[in-house]
Amino acid sequence: MQIYKKLYCLAFYSLIVILLPSAQVIAKTDSKKLEPVSVQLRYLHQFQFAGFYAAINQGYYEEAGLDVTLIEAKLGKQTVDEVLSGKAQYGQTQTDLLHARLQGKPVVALAPIFQHSPTALLVRADSDIYSPHDLVGKKVMLQMGDNSINTLAMLHHEGVKLADIEVVNQSYVIDEFVNKTVDAMGVYIINRPFLLEQAGIKGRILNPINYGIDFYGDTLFTTEDEVNKHPERVDRFLQATLRGWQYAMDNSDEIINLIVNQYHTQESPEHLAFEAKTIKKLMLPSLVEIGHMNPGRWQRMADIFVKQGKAPANYSLDGFIYTPNKPWYKQYWVRYLFIALTLLVIATICFIYYWQLSKRLQHVISERNIAEKNSLRLGHVLEQSSNEIYIFDVNTLHFIQVNQGGRQNLGYSMEELRNLTPIDIKPEYSEQKFYDLIQPLQKGEQQQLIYETIHQRKNGSYYPVEILLQIYSVPEKPIYYAITNDITDRKRIDKELLEKNTELEQFIYMISHDLKSPLVTVKTFLSYLVQDIEKENSSRIAEDIGFMSTATNKMSILLDDLLEYSRIGRQSKNIQPISFKQLTSDALKLTAGNISKNNITVQVKDIDLSLLGDHSELLQIWQNLIENSIKYMGDQANPLIEIGIHNIIANPIFYVRDNGIGIESQYHEKVFEIFEQLNPEIDGSGLGLALIKRIVELYQGSIYVESKGSGQGACFLFTLPTANNLTPNGES
Repeated sequence: MQIYKKLYCLAFYSLIVILLPSAQVIAKTDSKKLEPVSVQLRYLHQFQFAGFYAAINQGYYEEAGLDVTLIEAKLGKQTVDEVLSGKAQYGQTQTDLLHARLQGKPVVALAPIFQHSPTALLVRADSDIYSPHDLVGKKVMLQMGDNSINTLAMLHHEGVKLADIEVVNQSYVIDEFVNKTVDAMGVYIINRPFLLEQAGIKGRILNPINYGIDFYGDTLFTTEDEVNKHPERVDRFLQATLRGWQYAMDNSDEIINLIVNQYHTQESPEHLAFEAKTIKKLMLPSLVEIGHMNPGRWQRMADIFVKQGKAPANYSLDGFIYTPNKPWYKQYWVRYLFIALTLLVIATICFIYYWQLSKRLQHVISERNIAEKNSLRLGHVLEQSSNEIYIFDVNTLHFIQVNQGGRQNLGYSMEELRNLTPIDIKPEYSEQKFYDLIQPLQKGEQQQLIYETIHQRKNGSYYPVEILLQIYSVPEKPIYYAITNDITDRKRIDKELLEKNTELEQFIYMISHDLKSPLVTVKTFLSYLVQDIEKENSSRIAEDIGFMSTATNKMSILLDDLLEYSRIGRQSKNIQPISFKQLTSDALKLTAGNISKNNITVQVKDIDLSLLGDHSELLQIWQNLIENSIKYMGDQANPLIEIGIHNIIANPIFYVRDNGIGIESQYHEKVFEIFEQLNPEIDGSGLGLALIKRIVELYQGSIYVESKGSGQGACFLFTLPTANNLTPNGES
């Protein structure tokens, strides 16, 4: 055992050697006050710089001993020039960084954040442009600068010359694209496609990467002066930033909220979410380490600059690609070597230990195997099987043996089963039908039969099974043996899937129908708009735009409601006790404006009842029902909404009653279907009551409406069984 102790000590001290340099660096960092550094952004605050926000918010820069200030871009200012001038020590920019280096400027690439460039060409989906060749003779809006090199390289690679297309100066808006005054435009794919989607226009991307032009995108950089004078600071800043980007990729929703609340971005949360999704595709964080840099790829990019006449053929990238200047004991290869040696030592310890253990156990296992071979019988194996296994006589069909799984599920003892046959537990089979089933096995025409049927238990209950039946033909006594699986769960799942598929088909049909209407409106008035623009009819132009705006607003409301409907039941819940008074109070606060505007009297029963559930889900029920009552109040002289509970002690029935326009009896069930609106003149998507019904069903409840007809008001009643786990005073 002495050798084991020595090997364990060697492994322990090896780990100390590996971890000691890191501990020293941390100690040095903690002992210093924070160093102020600045980062020049290439645009205004948005998700494109999420890694910096995450590193600041999570304290990664502070752990690295840095006090980081982010500087937004200013009109006419280039990111590289701002960093070289000393106004910032670090920056994040695109391919203009490489161009600056090729021009002799002392910039250093620390890490490419985007593994692929976000610049590309965008064409309309309804155009006949599918490749760069289709751009010949077309109007193309381009930024003729360093950041468009990969787009220009794509055209050059495909044999399309600039003289073959009509280049239009970049306007950085989508008006020309919407109005079809240009056929294609250079875009930043994390941004511009979202604006087009908001305008209801579908596009098609011509991405250089699909034509062999694969540039790095946004790259973190600094200057040679910073690397030479502050090498440790550069390394600390780089590692903290990469940690920030990893956190941002793992927690994009949190970072979006951070940008909205602390950085006063001009973009909406939906726009930021689109950016985050697209950036993740460009970074590939699950496949490629964030910040991974390939020198050969930079060289291929530089060669393209040369072909475009942007750099001399005798260029040099020496010093451009950042290489940490660390002492030998901090070099990664040394760390990896120590780790490999430690793992080798541990593996050696394990090997020696298990080798010795194997020798000691070998004799014991050998003797045990001999004993098991002498005592193990097929019946024992069958008895312990989790499947139901039946052995029955070929001639009489009486059961010979049924394993424990079969006996327990059927509820019979082995003595009882010996007096039964498979026909006795298969209500779907008569004696003749069963003999017809097994005839192919008796004649040797088939080796096995697989079929589904129903078994009847001793207590009379039924359960579905799948059976694999074979015949074991031995001269002494041939037998049938059946391996049976209880497929109750599978049948239930199949039924649920069928119901879900049916629901999905109906859902898709209704979505396609209701989404098509505003699209048809937009398409129709787009054609009118083109005609009115040609005629310079300003009043008709405004009218056309108004109709399209109304249609897109309707589509936006519909999509928002669809998204809310799809989220029900899939989001994480915060289950907690909630009082009925609090729920109704919160709902009335949210609808107070419309209640006051329509001079509606609201009466709420003073009931002390607590529910158990998710506050936001339960709140939606009362809020939507109140809003529904307001919408369909009509021209009542004394509008009234009543909120209360029936049968509070046993099974509470909640209700929201109004004296509005009422609902005819033939629509009492139809109103809860998605996209159903009894009055198309009233704003809404037709999803409100469907959403309420879905929430109610999540709590194992039901909802229905009572109304005597037109002008008689309506009362919506619903139950929430799984939310009624608290007593009226709120105790469990």
